[in-house]
Amino acid sequence: MASDIHIEKAKKWLLKKIAGTIDDREEKLLQEWIRRSPRNKALADRVLSEEFLTSAITTDSKAFYKTSWQKLYHQIGYRQSHALSRWMAAAVVIGFVASVYFFSQNWEVTIVPGTSKATFHDVFPAVTYPLTEGEGKVLNYSRYISQLSEKNPVQLSPDLHRTIAVPQGGEYRVLLEDSSLIHLGPGSSLSIPVDFSAINRTVNLSGEAYFIIHKDSLHPFIIRTEKVNVRALGTKLNIEAYDEEKYTKVTLEEGKVELQSATETRALPVGCTALIEEDKAIEMSKANMLECVAWHRNRLVFDNQPMENIMRKLARWYDVEVAFSTDRVRNLHITMDVDKYETFNKLADALEKTDELQIRIKRNKVVLISERNLNQE
Repeated sequence: MASDIHIEKAKKWLLKKIAGTIDDREEKLLQEWIRRSPRNKALADRVLSEEFLTSAITTDSKAFYKTSWQKLYHQIGYRQSHALSRWMAAAVVIGFVASVYFFSQNWEVTIVPGTSKATFHDVFPAVTYPLTEGEGKVLNYSRYISQLSEKNPVQLSPDLHRTIAVPQGGEYRVLLEDSSLIHLGPGSSLSIPVDFSAINRTVNLSGEAYFIIHKDSLHPFIIRTEKVNVRALGTKLNIEAYDEEKYTKVTLEEGKVELQSATETRALPVGCTALIEEDKAIEMSKANMLECVAWHRNRLVFDNQPMENIMRKLARWYDVEVAFSTDRVRNLHITMDVDKYETFNKLADALEKTDELQIRIKRNKVVLISERNLNQE
């Protein structure tokens, strides 16, 4: 409640400052409020900036703002003369718009989770098609290609590829001709050669995907990534191969796979995770299977992970920008298990209950602030 009172008072002081009616005492209190936190200063600087005031003066809605201002001015106890000057008229218009802007910075935008969406990039002609959206949508790849080929026949060549690209804040499922199912995560792409078939099974992955590979011991399924190639027969596995990450992560849930990097070839046991770093060395360890494949099963699970790692994943899924106020927040370890289709706001509320941090949301930007720093303000 105290926070709301301070905001109310600060709004009145800012309005009076713009209108030129603020007294010395109010000016002193306003400056004290501005010094209380970087957020207060940023808001005051923005409201009082020449750019903002110019924009307010040239708005097409002056009449509306002026009418609304009269009510607001009355509420704060200001009594104006009947002969209101032109500059004061402009000032009250600016003041009301400033008030609107000021409060808009404190409105929390609802950040929704990702949805099923992707684009399909064909080769001949070089055309991009949006793929149908919908929860749990599965693209029957061979049927889709057949429909396109009726209009634009393509010569089969291993050098030509079609690509399914999933943006930030998206996911998509693809059923291939060999009956293998691939669940693509946000910011991922799957490149498929035009001569892909039930007996010629090779794809290229950038990003993250969960694979359910149809069993065929005579025709291995090859997944190519920048750091490692994965040779599978009949398996269930998860691969994280984002370009910006320092390593590729392969986790085997069922079946058999063989990993081949530039330096070595190794079999990956069931229930294990392999990390392939820049030097292409393969390191294996027992997997936290729940954490590794939870996203495929509509959960977000992190077991004692630093906030930097957690927010990097959440940023892709919720399509947000993330910033940390301190290294302490960046390295803070958290354990959590939530429904991935919840809004980010609800997830942020849960994180704040740890009493270790607070989360500020402004449009698609998220800032994590140490609770200790806030208490020191």
